[in-house]
Amino acid sequence: MLSRGLMSTPFGSNICPGRQITQTSSSSSHRWSCILKPDFDGAVDELRIFWRSRSSPPCGLCLDPPVFIHYAMFGLNRLSSNLLKRATVYSKRHSRRGLYSNLRQVININGLRACQSVLNIGAGGEIDRVLRAEGIDFISLDIDAARKPDVVASMGQMSVFGDGQFDAIFCMEVLEHVTNPFQAVAEARRVLRPGGVFVGSTPFILGTHDAPYDFFRYTKHGIELLFREFEKDLLIERNSYFDAVAVLPLRLFATATKRERERLAIKFPLYVVTTWWLTLLGRGIQNSSCTTGYFFVFRRPLEAKYG
Repeated sequence: MLSRGLMSTPFGSNICPGRQITQTSSSSSHRWSCILKPDFDGAVDELRIFWRSRSSPPCGLCLDPPVFIHYAMFGLNRLSSNLLKRATVYSKRHSRRGLYSNLRQVININGLRACQSVLNIGAGGEIDRVLRAEGIDFISLDIDAARKPDVVASMGQMSVFGDGQFDAIFCMEVLEHVTNPFQAVAEARRVLRPGGVFVGSTPFILGTHDAPYDFFRYTKHGIELLFREFEKDLLIERNSYFDAVAVLPLRLFATATKRERERLAIKFPLYVVTTWWLTLLGRGIQNSSCTTGYFFVFRRPLEAKYG
């Protein structure tokens, strides 16, 4: 007996709402076949029902052709999804390699845990977690209210703060998103006390991210120009030439569209191998003309004047 449409089953009623279900009765088992939509919504539950309803071990040869095809597609979809998650995390970790260790060293060397007033420009994310883990008590500022900063404002217009209010400022991976970087750095200098420390980082060779709010890339000389009214304590490359090249294909997972990332996920193992070889090559050939980004520490001079 063959019936179609929504129906009550031995495993519950209306188990596949919105889908066509086929029931085949036999003396040994009930076989349920769910003809899935291409988006695979609810496919996990449907396939679990299918397998549990069988009295014999699963075997691809005894599946109805439509079910076998959709089951195979579902498996590939799950594999792609898992690879995508791992690839996105791995790519970001690789592109920021050394960033957090440098940040912790600067905090220790400069005794920044003892600062009474600290500003973190750019709220949320991994930087917030690292600073809190290091015992830094700070006020967060961001132009995006969705990030839930303490103060919603632009780095270039921090009139809510007084002159020389902060002992230290952290500005990690933010300057590339600022529309007027010279004005923003001048504002940071104003709210930083004389002798105060500005700790920052910014990408150089890196794909567009957070579009359409990714505006600039800075060379080492461009950073020195931006902070020409400061004293330079540290300005270093995050990695070398081949390390930076190795990051580019991996960062596609973090910056590409969802559809593009799904296609790239299957090729993720190939990218990992390529990255490994480029990194190995970079250990033998050190060249600082190309880097993923820069990490820097500048200090406001004690005799600095506002203006």
